[in-house]
Amino acid sequence: MESHARRRISRTASFWPTIRGPGSVLFVNAASLVASTGLTSGLGVVYWFVAAHRFPIQAVGVASAAISAMALLATLGSLGQGTFLLGELPHRARSEAPSLIGSGLAVAATISAVFAFVYATAGAALLRAFRPFESPLDAVIFALGVAIMAMTMVADDVTIGLLRGALQLWRNGIFGVTKLAFLAALALLVAHGSGVDIYATWTGGVLVSLVFLAGSAIHVAGWRTVSEIVPRLHIVQRNLRPIVDHQILNLSLRSVLVLPTFVLAVLGASYTASFYVAYQVASFVIVVPTSFSTVLYAIGRTDGHRLPGKMRQSLLTCLLVGAASTLFFFLAGSWVLTIFGRTYARQAAEALWLLTAGVFGTTMKDHYVALARIENRIRAALPLLYFGTLLELAFALAGVIAGGLTGLAAGWLAGTLTEAA
Repeated sequence: MESHARRRISRTASFWPTIRGPGSVLFVNAASLVASTGLTSGLGVVYWFVAAHRFPIQAVGVASAAISAMALLATLGSLGQGTFLLGELPHRARSEAPSLIGSGLAVAATISAVFAFVYATAGAALLRAFRPFESPLDAVIFALGVAIMAMTMVADDVTIGLLRGALQLWRNGIFGVTKLAFLAALALLVAHGSGVDIYATWTGGVLVSLVFLAGSAIHVAGWRTVSEIVPRLHIVQRNLRPIVDHQILNLSLRSVLVLPTFVLAVLGASYTASFYVAYQVASFVIVVPTSFSTVLYAIGRTDGHRLPGKMRQSLLTCLLVGAASTLFFFLAGSWVLTIFGRTYARQAAEALWLLTAGVFGTTMKDHYVALARIENRIRAALPLLYFGTLLELAFALAGVIAGGLTGLAAGWLAGTLTEAA
């Protein structure tokens, strides 16, 4: 019995490594990602609290749909540069890194800006809900914000690829504080701000955080001249196939970013605001499997023999966090949303815990994707992933038409669990 107890303690100790142990790289860098998103989400909750109490709910709805579209379009426009760099930088010579990073940032910014301008102008022409972007100046502001967001996405992946997660933690903290300061200033200076005004404060926060990250990176890397990070087209051309593969895979992971657009088109701006606030709260949980699987990919590329044990650690951690969080929001979700206002709680309380329960599906999907990247089986994984993504979106669209926000969240959850199974 004593021997059995020692074996059990030994297994437990090996599963939950100390910060000094061999598994610390996984938990320290994943914790950095979770903490940065938690910090961003926490400050984001305060941000949307201020917005909900200082601006009309229609303006909050338009802004939340625009910000969600910003993230989706930035993902599209980045063309997989961030994920490619995350896996490649550990293998490249130090002298090659600046050019790789500079090229990735330039491509992401340019393509994202084009996509965003087309999205804003086409949306204004086709849907009444997008009329706030009817002005060419508003469309330019929107495109600029998307381009900056794409650059930060690539830059955050670069910091994890270099196992310097603390940098992106600082960036996200500065982003959260700055956007909140800009919003507070707007609330004091403008009596009735529009959705575009709110969106501009978000963009300003992203820009300030990117400037900080650029300065920190240059200082840490010791780059002496601008020529070291000048984009080079031949670098992108030479690596185009793996970049495109990663991009196609990334898009299958971002279905949730389409959901606010469904709500805006079917239910209107008021419901979009409630849904986005619920999603911001749920993102505290959804980010956990995304963070762990991202670090698994970075580690698996350089330390493959430890991958099975780290995969088990990651899966169990994510599932335990998901179970506890889903139960909490099932019991207290309405109370949490009441902080923003009774309208938000009435419209989105059930959607909140259903979105949180989606962590079980995203855990399986994110870890499957990480394994496909590590083993260079991206193209083999695509048919299953895109079938699952289409299920998620189809069920969500049918749900929002039939049952409003609760139907949307239930449909998306059903799609993610079917895909996970």
